[in-house]
Amino acid sequence: MSDKKALVIKRADLQAISEEGEFLLAEHSDEDSLITLDTPSYFNGLYTELVSRSICETDPSLLQLLPYVTLVRGSSVDNMEVYTYVRGKGGDESRLHNVYSLGLGGHVDTAPAEGVPLLEHLAHEAAREVNEEVGVPVTDNLIKELQECLENPLLIYTNRDEVSKVHLGLWVPLHLKSIEHDTVDSQEHDTITDGGWVKLSELVDEYTAADGYDCRTFEAWSDMAIKFFIANIADMAEPELAN
Repeated sequence: MSDKKALVIKRADLQAISEEGEFLLAEHSDEDSLITLDTPSYFNGLYTELVSRSICETDPSLLQLLPYVTLVRGSSVDNMEVYTYVRGKGGDESRLHNVYSLGLGGHVDTAPAEGVPLLEHLAHEAAREVNEEVGVPVTDNLIKELQECLENPLLIYTNRDEVSKVHLGLWVPLHLKSIEHDTVDSQEHDTITDGGWVKLSELVDEYTAADGYDCRTFEAWSDMAIKFFIANIADMAEPELAN
C-alpha cells in the first residue's frame, strides 16, 4: 500500500461547505451522517492533494474521497432491485473482506486536471470504477448521469470503525437503463464475489424485520444506504431512467 496514493481533502476545510459540514469535525462522534450537500460549488473549491495511503489511512485530519455507487434497476417499488456483492480477499482493504456491500468504486488516485471541477473529475473516476468492477460500459450517458447525481451529492460518513473514519463517501444511487444493467457482472472475481441483483423491497423488509441482518454483515456505508432506502423507498421509482 505504501506506493499507492489517494485523493484527500482536509477534514477542517469542510467547515467552508455548510453548517452540516461540521459533523465531520466530531472525530469521535458515534453518529452516522448521510447528508445532502446543497452547495456543490464550495465542494468543488476544496483543496485536494494526493497523499500516500500509508499516511492518510491513519491520519484523521485527512479524508479520502470515494465515489460510492449503488446500482439500481427497475421502474417501481415492487420490481426495483439493487446490486449487492461480497468483498473478496483480492481487495486492498483486508478489514472489509467477506462483508456484503451495495457500493462500487474505490480510492481516487488521480487529481483533477487544471480547470476541471472536482465533482466532474469524481464522476469520470466513478464511471471508470463501475466499468472495471462490473463491466458497465463507459458512455457519455453514464458520465452525464453520474455528474447529475454528484451535482447534489449525498455525503456519507461514520466513525463506526477505523476504515470509515478516514474516508468520505459521495454516495450515488444510480438507476441503470436496461442496456446498461444487462451487462453487469463481476470483472474482478477475487474482489467482487457472489454478486447479484436483490429486490430492494425484500432487502428493506428483511432488514426491518430482523432489526439488522442475522445472515449477512454489510459494511458500514452500505448499512447506512439501506437505512436511507427504508426512509425513502416510496420516492425511489424513476421510470424514465429504467426502460
